[in-house]
Amino acid sequence: MSTESSSEHHLFVYGTLRSEGSNAWRMKEARWLASGSTPGMLYRVDWYPAARFDASASTRIVGELYVASPDLLRRLDIFEGAEYERVEIIVDTDLGPKQAFAWSYLPSVESLKPLSHGDWMKEMSPSAP
Repeated sequence: MSTESSSEHHLFVYGTLRSEGSNAWRMKEARWLASGSTPGMLYRVDWYPAARFDASASTRIVGELYVASPDLLRRLDIFEGAEYERVEIIVDTDLGPKQAFAWSYLPSVESLKPLSHGDWMKEMSPSAP
């Protein structure tokens, strides 16, 4: 039996909203479900990343899956701003594949540094190149 109500949604976060990220506090009312990954490419914008999701990509974006309320999603839409669009993706987790919302970067990524390892926390570690 699922403990999630129909008014809650899966949410995949890959950058500063992750549990070790600088904006993790924004997720305090969400419930962590699992670590996961999804096909796509992660880019470094500045102090935050950009994701482009692509089901046919050979690279993966690493992140965390949460259960979030519609109210939290609305607040995070505002936080993410006009550079991002909330989209639905499939996240692979130890619990199996899960459909989830995530924010996809809208501007051009042509001049951005691609992060082929797909893990923003790895990029932010002191030993990152």
